[in-house]
Amino acid sequence: MNERMKLSIITINYQNIDGLEKTMDSVLCQTFTDFEYIVVDGGSDDGAEELLVDYQSRFGKMGISFHWVSEKDNGIYHAMNKGVNMAHGEYCNFLNSGDYYANSQVLEHVFEEYNPHEILIGYAKTETRIIPPPQNISIGFFYNHGSINHQAAFIRKELLVKHPYDETKGLISSDYKFFIEALLVDNCSYRPIDTLVVHFDSNGISSQPGVLEKIRKEQTKALELHYNAAELGDMLSVKYDQYKIVRWSKYIVDKIVRWRKILSLKTYNTNLRVNRNPSKALLFRRMIRTNLRKVKWYFQVGHTIKGSAIIAIQRDVPVIISLTSYPARMNSIMYTLRSLMTQTVKPDKIILWLTEGQYPRREADVPLEILNLRKYGLTIGWYDRPIRSYTKLIPALQQYPDAIIVTADDDIQYRKDWLEGLYKAYLNEPQMVHCYFSHKISMTDDGCTPYNEWLDVKTESTSYDNLLLGVGGVLYPPHICYTDVCHEDLFMECAPSEDDLWFWAMVVMNNSKIHVIHNENSATIPVPNVNNEFALYNENSLGRSDISLQKIISRYPMIKQKL
Repeated sequence: MNERMKLSIITINYQNIDGLEKTMDSVLCQTFTDFEYIVVDGGSDDGAEELLVDYQSRFGKMGISFHWVSEKDNGIYHAMNKGVNMAHGEYCNFLNSGDYYANSQVLEHVFEEYNPHEILIGYAKTETRIIPPPQNISIGFFYNHGSINHQAAFIRKELLVKHPYDETKGLISSDYKFFIEALLVDNCSYRPIDTLVVHFDSNGISSQPGVLEKIRKEQTKALELHYNAAELGDMLSVKYDQYKIVRWSKYIVDKIVRWRKILSLKTYNTNLRVNRNPSKALLFRRMIRTNLRKVKWYFQVGHTIKGSAIIAIQRDVPVIISLTSYPARMNSIMYTLRSLMTQTVKPDKIILWLTEGQYPRREADVPLEILNLRKYGLTIGWYDRPIRSYTKLIPALQQYPDAIIVTADDDIQYRKDWLEGLYKAYLNEPQMVHCYFSHKISMTDDGCTPYNEWLDVKTESTSYDNLLLGVGGVLYPPHICYTDVCHEDLFMECAPSEDDLWFWAMVVMNNSKIHVIHNENSATIPVPNVNNEFALYNENSLGRSDISLQKIISRYPMIKQKL
């Protein structure tokens, strides 16, 4: 008996042959092939059957199972349930006609590692905005933000069988009801995915004018099936415009001591991910924490850009801040860019590297607010191949080999003296790599201990075994890396997702040490609404970094001698 396939992709179609072809093309070009494809057509008379027959043979040539049916149904949710009954995959993904995957590697990124969760949700994109997956599942999310884009969701078939979509005629929000029952009532396991999954057609019935009130009524009714009015009333606490009350945060904190008895009431688990019934006290406490972060951001990095962000007189050895990002982060990277463009020590260049495949129209696909930063000194650079997080350094090394390259992450806000600390360290020790954050690589006679057991370096230190961590920023002097550093085939083979490990190895191979700067104020501030579950640490917890380090040391045994 064959092992169960990983995924069933289900497309619902009716009288949309052009959208259907676009959808099937995006499925056909996926590099990940452990899936079957199912099309449920509602009896279209626009030539859909002939198109399905043609694509069935094309999928067959690739060894991909393709099933389709074209017959009258009772609406979209009846068709979706029909597709679930036809499915044999472990997960199901509804990619309806007109929707299409963001690129050919979407499924490979989603399923590149073992994942025990029952629902996986990535980013979805419309013509005007990017919709991130919820980072914390709670009744508050559904009450305030509406539903989840099923086009970007990968759902275990067992859940869809247990909670079939409501086929009531005229119902628009049956998928909303499903996610409430699965995520809130059943408390199924869930993980957001740091991948732009789908461009979805925003011309569906739920996006048409005049139906928003109907959708809201349906969603409220679905919530009331499981939660009483008092619990829903608590959600009003999170509807305050938090940005307007930032200026009152310090006053509230001063008064908070008097209200400690209220805030220390035994309520529910403070983790909103598993807390399905948050009380008013808990929501108020969350509101205070949020505003404190905003106040902290204002005093540390939240400055208005009033002039050029780069130095007027060029240095003999230029200093370049280099970072990368991708479409799903375009709505939050402004926090990072503003912090980099208001440094006390200005760089010679700030380059945001973007991958051409993710922005087919190049600048036309970049938000206008980011393009406007070019007048203050931001440079947008383009790289022609997808090399993921390596993009923040590799193209800079290739184009500016004689420059000082300082890398930054796109989900961090950096203190105004961040670059100043790195540059001062370089002037004192120009033959070392300098960083704020590091792990101490631990060795035994048999080799390296697991990544999860490496300890943070909390004091100033200079050593080969300081693993530089890109999250705090890293300064690379000119020609500090081994000659293989830009060899794409090598780093994609040894460490495709662990760029910190690869760059550390290339520094050590060049007989250079890593200097960790001791700075009590070096702590970074996360960008709001960006989940750090996708940071390197979470991948390391699955053992991937241990495997990558073994591959690197096997190829470069001299590294082990230095450790």
